[in-house]
Parts: sequence; structure tokens; C-alpha cells
Amino acid sequence: MAENPPPSSLRLETATMSDRVAIAVRGDVDAHTAPQLHAVIQTTLEDCSVIELDMGELGFLDSSGLSVIAGAANDLAPLGGRLLIRQPTPSLLSLLEIADMARFVDIVDQLA
Repeated sequence: MAENPPPSSLRLETATMSDRVAIAVRGDVDAHTAPQLHAVIQTTLEDCSVIELDMGELGFLDSSGLSVIAGAANDLAPLGGRLLIRQPTPSLLSLLEIADMARFVDIVDQLA
């Protein structure tokens, strides 16, 4: 008998402004949920030059999520776009620094 995957622990809410899309990331970004974040980011690439990921309510992010963030920054760069990480948790900020990604994304409004 095949097991059902666990219910998603990720909620994504998008808001579109003139040249940017804000995506509120709430919950966990892992191997099961990273494709959801990737899909939402991909649908916004055509419509904006700035993608803002609000990570203030991020629970957990593993290498799958880090890969999605890196891919988004990489996709935006040739378009002259930017990826903003708003309110990164201390653990996300540490991951971005360890992975040397802090120089490829703009980090704003750090949480204490």
C-alpha cells in the first residue's frame, strides 16, 4: 500500500505591486514543499523585475529551499532583476552566509 505524502506545511501568499511580486513564505521549505515555492516564483518571473520573499514566518528551510532561492536569483540576474529576502530568520541568514549567497540576494529587515 502506497503512503500518502504528509500534508503541506507550507503556505505561500503573493501580492503584486507595480514592478515587484511579494511572496510571503509561511512554514517549512523542504524536499516536499520546495517545488511549490519554485512554481510560484517561476510564474512571477515574466511579470516583474523584483521578487521579494518575506521569510518572517519561515519555520525551516533545507538545501532544497536554498536551491530554489539560488535558482530564483540566477533567473533574475540576466533580466536585470533582483531577489529580496525580507525578514530572514537567524538560521536562514546563517545558511545564506555559509552558502555564500548573501552577495547574490538583497537582505532587508533582518529579524533579531
